[in-house]
Amino acid sequence: MQSNIKFIQNSWRKNLHDFLSFVDLELIIACPYIRKTEADFVRQNVPKGADIFALTSIKEDSVRNGALEMSALILLSGQSAASEIINLPNLHAKVFIAGQHRAIITSANLTQSGIDKNYEYGIEIIGKKCTAEVRKNILDYAAIGTKVDIEEIDRISKYAKAVENIEKTRKTPEEKKLRQEIRNLQDKCLELQIGDKTPTGLFSDAIYYVLRGCSMKTDAIQEHIRGLYPQLCEEERERIIKGVGYGKLWKHHLRNAQQQMKRQGKIFYDSKSRMWSMSSTQAK
Repeated sequence: MQSNIKFIQNSWRKNLHDFLSFVDLELIIACPYIRKTEADFVRQNVPKGADIFALTSIKEDSVRNGALEMSALILLSGQSAASEIINLPNLHAKVFIAGQHRAIITSANLTQSGIDKNYEYGIEIIGKKCTAEVRKNILDYAAIGTKVDIEEIDRISKYAKAVENIEKTRKTPEEKKLRQEIRNLQDKCLELQIGDKTPTGLFSDAIYYVLRGCSMKTDAIQEHIRGLYPQLCEEERERIIKGVGYGKLWKHHLRNAQQQMKRQGKIFYDSKSRMWSMSSTQAK
């Protein structure tokens, strides 16, 4: 069956409402900014029993300015026992997938401004084949992310509140404390990005993602992964997360990941072309 496309522009809440009615077993949301009121709107209009998988990017700045509300993530994760929040680096896509047959790709975040006020533009795909392709692409990227539980979300909320309380005072003696609280919030967000992964595991997942369908030299792999994890790959500073050094050491961890994956037969190195590639089995 050929896929159909509907065009969606500003003030598209009704479009979203109608789209949510087609959710059967699961709804996938990929969106960097999510507000509580719109998360509640989604929950109210998704059929009972459906699971919600929310992919977002928990960053210090978006948490501090309220663009991404932790209370929204708690609402979405509470939809069902199987619902999940997946934290991803540098997510900017706004994609909604309802089961196997419908997907929305849009410029709009899951916020009131994105849905009701801004001029936004997007498409709704109706059809199994194209929806499957969108779903695969999003889940391929989700594989490098980490699952976040409610306790971790609550912890981030408390750090954000501490920063907010100090900023409200606007007193010079508080500046040092404010900078420290902001660093604490940044580090906690990076901890969520890493999750339970070792440095080798983190960079192995990233290598697996960037080598899908192509071959690359080491410097190209490094550039792609620096783009995925800019804060973890700041070479001019040392960054300690969960007792492990990143920053200046990130290339060392990356090399370890490359060599481990090579030994395991997951990737191959052609010494003549100096290119890395995935095995034909892993690439599928």
